[in-house]
Amino acid sequence: MDQERTDWKLLREYAGSRSEAAFAELVGRHADLVYSAALRQTSDPCLAEEVTQAVFLSLARKASALSSQVVIAGWLVLAARRESAGLLRRRARRADRELLAANMNPTCVPNPLDAAWERIAPLLDEALAALRETDRNAVVLHFLRQRTFREVGEALGLSEEAARERVSRALDALRDFFTARGVAFPASTIASALLAFGVQPAPSALAAGVTVAIGAAGVTSATLLTVTVTRILELMAWTKTKTIVVAALVVAAVPLSVQWQQNQSLRRQVREVEAASRQQQLQSPTAGTPFQRRVGTPALAARQG
Repeated sequence: MDQERTDWKLLREYAGSRSEAAFAELVGRHADLVYSAALRQTSDPCLAEEVTQAVFLSLARKASALSSQVVIAGWLVLAARRESAGLLRRRARRADRELLAANMNPTCVPNPLDAAWERIAPLLDEALAALRETDRNAVVLHFLRQRTFREVGEALGLSEEAARERVSRALDALRDFFTARGVAFPASTIASALLAFGVQPAPSALAAGVTVAIGAAGVTSATLLTVTVTRILELMAWTKTKTIVVAALVVAAVPLSVQWQQNQSLRRQVREVEAASRQQQLQSPTAGTPFQRRVGTPALAARQG
């Protein structure tokens, strides 16, 4: 698929020349996907942002080592699950509490698909991780990236019909996974929920924040092995709280800087004029002090007398 090839071109460009523009475009393409996977697992937008940053930092560190056979979107979804698990430390799933809270509101008439998604979402990334890699990539591309079966087949090296069968088989595997954990829905309901809720818009500033964090951290070939996710997240937290103060200081400093430069220019011009004047006096045949130019030298004054 063209987009998958372009993803790899951008990643290779970043790995080869540390092009921030290339990585920023890659982040912009997949930020929604990663943020949504993190949000499903953390149920907390702030934690989801942290997971998203950590996933893309991990991608930056491993840019040179990833095989060209890896589907970037599928890799990002799996990485989001790993990062979420590490951040949450096995936090208890909130699906039952959310469902109970919804049922306690007698005036609320829930949409059946909404109720299904509330129970599916906390288990989805665990279920995706349990799939075989090709099946997982097929589900991610078709339902979460909303690619056609033809495009899925191109990305995975399959025919359109083979891609359709692969997605169908993976959907059945997801249904069995959910059923074994007490969340029983038909495959068609699972498919509809994935299409409707699988990807939520990430905060507008998140993609830019990830790019800034990577640039500020100096992620280069020499430092990629030493820069940790914790350090970058601390930097991002500091950047959020200090941006306004730094901007104010910059704005206040601009007039002072301009005034200082103007003063320096005036001083330089005065020195140049004084030097030219002294040089002209030395070269002039009538050079002398102002008094001597008015009355002449002592010898000339005596002859005139």
